[in-house]
Amino acid sequence: MIEPLTSRGYHQAERITRERAKSFHFASMALGPETKRAAFAVYAFCRRCDDAVDEGSREGLSGRVAELRVQLDDAYRGAPHGDPVLAAFAETVQLRAVPKEAFVELIRGMEQDLTKTRYRNWDELDEYCELAAGTVGIMMASVFGVRETRALVHASALGRAMQLTNVLRDVKEDLEQHDRVYLPLDVLEAAGAGEAHLRDFARRGALDASPAADAVRSVMREGARRARGLYRLADQGVPFIIPRTGRASVRLMRATYSEILNVLEAQGFDPFRGRASTSRGQKVRVGVRALLGLGVPS
Repeated sequence: MIEPLTSRGYHQAERITRERAKSFHFASMALGPETKRAAFAVYAFCRRCDDAVDEGSREGLSGRVAELRVQLDDAYRGAPHGDPVLAAFAETVQLRAVPKEAFVELIRGMEQDLTKTRYRNWDELDEYCELAAGTVGIMMASVFGVRETRALVHASALGRAMQLTNVLRDVKEDLEQHDRVYLPLDVLEAAGAGEAHLRDFARRGALDASPAADAVRSVMREGARRARGLYRLADQGVPFIIPRTGRASVRLMRATYSEILNVLEAQGFDPFRGRASTSRGQKVRVGVRALLGLGVPS
């Protein structure tokens, strides 16, 4: 029987996931109830890590990251100290044998966001995507259960693909709200654009017909090509997931998230025209195709 504190934590984690990760919450409908609540508990802690960086004063960032490390240690010691979400998270990582190192690396990626707000090339960006989300793929593989450890390579690829999709979708938001440019600047400059052009397009709310705008489109297109390659690599790991419900959920996550790339492509790879998102109807459509084994158009 679940302790009352832990039960409250699972309910809170589900609410956090429903409100903050609509695509992930949608994909979770394929999971069994115990795996679903475990996935929500892991997501809720990861969201806490993300919010520690993006919310609050910059002066207090290092202190908040240090507190995350304390909370992680407490969870793995089974001592959540009255925090409901941390109690649910602690039970999950112990029952599902989720590797602590994945969370250590995730927090390291969050720390990197404190000081590194520009990326020069695709390799640098891929390293960041591994820290920020490849680690989450590994966590979820542990939550679902896999047959072989080599499945973790594919799980990491799915996380990196989803993070790269976020980068492409959130160019305007990252620049204006967080003063971060994840698009690789050396690649942009070689194509004929720079950070000043990004700021100008953000102010205007759209790309135009200029050579600099064409350069941004070309980099966005290359990013989408790389993300789609990672999604295909992730597909190869699905058969290693033990429960059928876990395989179904991963297919749903992959299908609904990669659809964002198709939305971006449909709007001319212009990340300034408004946040590319999928409607519930689109999620259902691509989700049904994925579950029927019809593939996804990416």
